[in-house]
Amino acid sequence: TLAGSFCTSHKADGTSNLTPALPSQAGLCITSIGDVPLPLVPQHEKRIKSSKVSQLLNDECWQNTWSIDASKLTSKNPSWEVSVGNLAKSVAYKFVIRPNDLRADMNMLLYMEAGSRVDWCIDDEDSDEFVGVMYIQLPSAFTGGEANIFFGQNEEEGVTETFDLGAGGEAQFACHYLAHFADCEYCFEPILTGSRVLIRYSLMYQGRGPTPSARLLQESISPLRWAFGNLKPMDRMVLYPLCRKYSSCQLIRRGLSALSRDHRSKAEAILSSSPGWTLLIVNCKLVHKEETGFYGEMIKSSKSNSVLGVYDVEGRNVSAAEKPFLRDALDFTSAARNHSGVDPGMILTTNEGVALGDLWGSSSLTSSEERYYGGHNKTYSYNATFLLAYDSNYRDVEFECLKGEAGTSKIAASIVSFRDYGLFERLATMLESKHKCVLNTNSCQVLLEFLLRSRVARAKRISFSTKVVAGLSLTAEPNEILYSTILTVCGKLGCAAQMASCISLLLQNSKRKKDRDLSVFLRRADFLLKFNRLDSSSLSLQSLVINDMNSSKRTVDSTCTINELIYALISTHGAHAVAAVVRETLSFLSRHHSSNISVVAIMDRASLISKMNEEHSFAFLADSFNRFANEFSSMIRGMLVPSFATYLAGENKRLGLKAISWVLEHGNDRAFDNLGKWIAGSENETRSLVTALSSESEASGTLALSILNKCAVQQRSEGYGWSTTFEDALGRSPPSVPPSLHTRIFLAEFPGITSKRDSVGRVTLHYAVDKKETPFDTIHRVLESFPRAASILDPVTKLYPFMQAGMNSQVDATFSLLLENPSLVTGVHCNQTTNKRKRSPSMDFGFRSAPFARIRHDLQSCIVQ
Repeated sequence: TLAGSFCTSHKADGTSNLTPALPSQAGLCITSIGDVPLPLVPQHEKRIKSSKVSQLLNDECWQNTWSIDASKLTSKNPSWEVSVGNLAKSVAYKFVIRPNDLRADMNMLLYMEAGSRVDWCIDDEDSDEFVGVMYIQLPSAFTGGEANIFFGQNEEEGVTETFDLGAGGEAQFACHYLAHFADCEYCFEPILTGSRVLIRYSLMYQGRGPTPSARLLQESISPLRWAFGNLKPMDRMVLYPLCRKYSSCQLIRRGLSALSRDHRSKAEAILSSSPGWTLLIVNCKLVHKEETGFYGEMIKSSKSNSVLGVYDVEGRNVSAAEKPFLRDALDFTSAARNHSGVDPGMILTTNEGVALGDLWGSSSLTSSEERYYGGHNKTYSYNATFLLAYDSNYRDVEFECLKGEAGTSKIAASIVSFRDYGLFERLATMLESKHKCVLNTNSCQVLLEFLLRSRVARAKRISFSTKVVAGLSLTAEPNEILYSTILTVCGKLGCAAQMASCISLLLQNSKRKKDRDLSVFLRRADFLLKFNRLDSSSLSLQSLVINDMNSSKRTVDSTCTINELIYALISTHGAHAVAAVVRETLSFLSRHHSSNISVVAIMDRASLISKMNEEHSFAFLADSFNRFANEFSSMIRGMLVPSFATYLAGENKRLGLKAISWVLEHGNDRAFDNLGKWIAGSENETRSLVTALSSESEASGTLALSILNKCAVQQRSEGYGWSTTFEDALGRSPPSVPPSLHTRIFLAEFPGITSKRDSVGRVTLHYAVDKKETPFDTIHRVLESFPRAASILDPVTKLYPFMQAGMNSQVDATFSLLLENPSLVTGVHCNQTTNKRKRSPSMDFGFRSAPFARIRHDLQSCIVQ
C-alpha cells in the first residue's frame, strides 16, 4: 500500500537532502517596481502596496493582503525555474505522484504585513489538472503568521498540521515552502511584526488515472496508518527490504533522495503513516554458508548478518549512535513467521518462506572448497539496504529489552531505583511476548526481592513474580540464592499454585538442561522437595528432574560436590524422601564413567556408596555394588588411572582397599582378571597394594588372601613396570621378566598365606592350577611355599591339584605336583590319622583318559626306579 502526506513543508536551502535548494537570491523583478531586494526594506514595502500592478485583498478569506499577478513577475536568477521544478518533484514524492506527472505553475505574489491574515478557506480552480497549491516563501523578516492545513470530514476525525515557516528566525535567510492538496482547508495566522513575501504556484497533474487528492490519499494511508498505530509496543520496529544496496557515498550525499522513485515512495509512505517514528536507511551484510553432500544434497546451512552503516533520511551517518542499539535489536526474518514459541521477525513480507534473493538481492560466491569425501563448502555474501522504522517512544524500554540480558539488566536496575511500576509493567509485557527479552539470574533475583518489599496489591505482585520467573534466560540456571528467593515469594504471597506452571516450564526447557552438570539437577531436586511443602501438586516435577538425570548429555564436573549435595539432601529431607534421587545419581555415575576419569572421582563415588550402605542401607545399593565392582576394575586396568597406586599410599587407603574388596565380593570373572592385570602390571602397583594391606591389620590377611587367590596368581608380571627391576650393572634389562614377581612380593610380605584356606576351603594352589593361563613359575612358587597343598583335594572341583593341572594341559605343573606326593599316582593315599591304605574318591576321575595315559606310565617308571 502506498501512502503519503496531504501537506508538506520544509526549509529549502539545501541543508537537507530531502528538499532541493532554492537560491537565496531569487533575483525578483516586478513590473513598474523593478528589482526587489529580500528581505524587503520599508521603501520597497511601500512601493509594492502603492504600485498599480498590486491589488489589495480584503474578502471573507484574505485580509489586508496584496497580490501581484504572475505576468508581472520575473526572476533574473537563471537557476530559479530549475530549482522550482526540482522542488515540485520533491513535493510529488510526498503526494505519491510520479515526479514527472506534477507541474508547478506560478500564479501570483502575495505580500503580507503586520495584521495580514488568511481565514479558513479552500482553493478551487476550473482546470481538471489542478491538484494543489505550493507556496514559496522568499526570505522575509516577520513573526507570527503560522500556516494551518486541515483535512477531514469534521473536526473530530480530521487532522490539522501547523507550520511556522521559520518565523522569527530562519525565514529571513532562506526560502521555505508549503504545499497541500486542493481539497484541504487552510489558514494563515495574523502577522505580528515585519512582513512576508509568498509566491503561489498551482500544482497541476499531468498523469493518467484519477486526479490525486487528499481524500484518495487518506483512503490509501488509513489502512497503513491504522496498521502502524495498532502494533504492540514490542513490535514497533519494522524493516522493509529494498533488495539492492545503495552505497554509503550516495546515501551521505543525497539521503532519501538517493533512493529510486519506487523505494522513495515506500519511504515516504512509511514516514507519513507512522507519525512520531524514526526512519533510517540501514546497509547490512548477510553471510550464508552451505555444506552439501556428494550428490549435492544440503547437509548444513547457517546464516549470520551484520549492520554495516546507518543513515537518517537526510543522509547523516548515525552509525555510531545507532549500531550498538541495532546490533542486538534487529531480526532479519519475516514478520509473517508464525511458529509456535518463535517471535515473528521484522521484515515486512507477506510470505515467511520468501527466498534470500527476494530480500537481499543478488549474492556473490566468496569461497568454495571441495570436501575430501565429496560435496562442497560454499560461502555466499549478500549486501543490501533496508528501510528501518521504529517508534522512538519505545526505544529506551521495549527496544532496549530486545538486547537480551544486557538491556533488561539496565531496566531492572531502573525499576528498583525509582520504584517505577509502570516501567515494570512494560518490562513484564516484553518478557511475556518476546523471546529475545530475557533476564539473567541477578536481574531475576533483584526484581523478586523488590516485589517482596513492595506494598502494591498482592495480585499485582503475584502477576509480576510469575512473569519474572518465566522470563529467566534459557541459558541461565537459577542458583541456590534465586531458588531460595522464589520459595520465599511463594510462601509470603501464597502463590505456589500460580508459580507451579512457571517452574514447570523453567525446569522442562531443553535448552536450559543441555550439557548441564549433574549438580544442577540435584539442586533442582532440593528446590522441588522444599517447594512441595508449599504445593503438593509439584510431586510430578520431582519425577521430571529424576528423568532428566537419565540423559546421556549430562556431565559431572566435581564428584565431591555431588557427594556433598546428596548428604545435604538427606540431612534436610530425610533418606526416604531422596531415595529415588540417590538411586539415579549412582546410576548416572555408573553410566557416565570414562577412560580419563580421575582417581578422585572414582573414589568419591566409592565414598558415596560406602556412606549410603553404612547409614541407610538402601535396597538398590546391591546393584550399585555390582556396577561399581566391574567398572572400577575396568577403569584401573591398563594404567587408565595411574594414580591409584599413589592413592593407596595416602591417607584414604582404607577406602581404596574397601573398593578392591567390593570387586572381590561383587565382581565377576572379568573384574577379577582386570584387577589382577593391574596388580601384575608393575612393581609399583604390587608394592603399593601390599604395603596398604600390611598397614591395615583389620582383616588385611583375609583380603590379601582373596586378592592373591582370585586375581593375582593367575597373572604374569609383565610390562614396562617391571623392566627396570632386574637391570644389570650396565642398565641392561633381561630378555624376559620372571612371570611370578608380583606373586613373590605377596608371599614375602605375607608368609604362610598360601597355607590358609578361604571361605570355601580352598588354598592358593587350587586357584593357581584352576586356570591354564597361570605361569608354571607361579605354580612352582606357590607349591614351594606350601608343599603339602599338592595333596589337598579341591573341595570345589573334587580334584587334586595335579589332576586340575593336567586338565588344563599344564604338563610341567602336573609332574611337579605329582612328585610332591608320588603315591597319588599309584591309587593309594596315606591317611595320616588312621595309617591305613585308603582309595581316593577322585583317584579314577579322568585319570585313565587319554591325556593322562602317558603321564601315568612315565610317573610309574620313575617310582620303580
